[in-house]
Amino acid sequence: LFFGDFQNASKKEFVIAGVKHEKFTLVLKMLYVDDEINGSNVEAILKVAGMFGFKILLNKTNEFLLNSSSLSDHTKLRLSDHYK
Repeated sequence: LFFGDFQNASKKEFVIAGVKHEKFTLVLKMLYVDDEINGSNVEAILKVAGMFGFKILLNKTNEFLLNSSSLSDHTKLRLSDHYK
């Protein structure tokens, strides 16, 4: 996607369909700065991490869902079912 031969190699900006800039930035921060996963960002992280196969973040979000008391069981079940 970002390296190698492709049509728009000279572009400095890429549009990734279905991913908002803020959510992708959040995931990059999680990967490189190790920001905290919380109830307000877990779904965005699950979505983007799943799209790009970031297994380490998927594992962290799974651990958060298992141990979190800030989310209802209904929300945890919905997220785990939707982003399996």
